[in-house]
Amino acid sequence: MLPWPSKSPDLNIIENVWHLISEKVYDGPQYYSKDDLWKAVLCASEGLQKNHKDILRSLYTSISEPLIDVIKRNGDIFNY
Repeated sequence: MLPWPSKSPDLNIIENVWHLISEKVYDGPQYYSKDDLWKAVLCASEGLQKNHKDILRSLYTSISEPLIDVIKRNGDIFNY
């Protein structure tokens, strides 16, 4: 087990996926119920899966480089 932070932004691919989904949802109309909002989230995620497989694939295949960097730094996060 490696001692890096559990919430390391360097390794959190799902944040990029949520960003893509939220862009689509917030680009739509005003939602007046949780059900309508949830339907929009589901629709956006399905659209992402159907129409942007290349983006999703690149997010998941590109994880090896940051993972190797974190291992080389013994778990330290990136210094931007």
